[in-house]
Amino acid sequence: MGRRFAIFAIAAWSGYYVMAVELLSGRILAPSFGNSIYVWGGIITVFMLALSLGYLLGGQLSLFTPTLRRLGLVLIAAALASLPIVLLGDRVLDWIFEHIQDPRYASLSPAERLCVSMCYGAGLSHGEAADALNLPLGTVKSHVKRGLEKLRARLAPGSEAKTGGAVLEGRRGNG
Repeated sequence: MGRRFAIFAIAAWSGYYVMAVELLSGRILAPSFGNSIYVWGGIITVFMLALSLGYLLGGQLSLFTPTLRRLGLVLIAAALASLPIVLLGDRVLDWIFEHIQDPRYASLSPAERLCVSMCYGAGLSHGEAADALNLPLGTVKSHVKRGLEKLRARLAPGSEAKTGGAVLEGRRGNG
């Protein structure tokens, strides 16, 4: 009875762990890529693929001398495989976001792109962005306003370039 309970407890805990990592991955990706249906579709696709492969390999392993120890080793290996998410996640996402051109920014001038990124992407206030860029506050506000107008027009219903909306869902810098 104790062995059977241990197996059910381990299965329940691993299911909880997978769901927690899936939900947290959405929170990890949101500051860089937004919280759109496209982002969640990608997350769900990756997790469904990983679960399918895990079930396939786990089923094969359970056919040949299944033991509680082997199950424990597989779960420890899975936990170690998710460790890079915690240790390197932010650095990898920052690198990706810096090196992949977001199509929503293509219509912005360099100054507008920089100001919108600082105020909405990095979460700085207009004043903090103005200080960091050594620009007058009014100039930063104008760049942000024009940039957001262009992005809203580009993301409007019926626009060909309608994408996830990470910029407009980001933190807004005030004053």
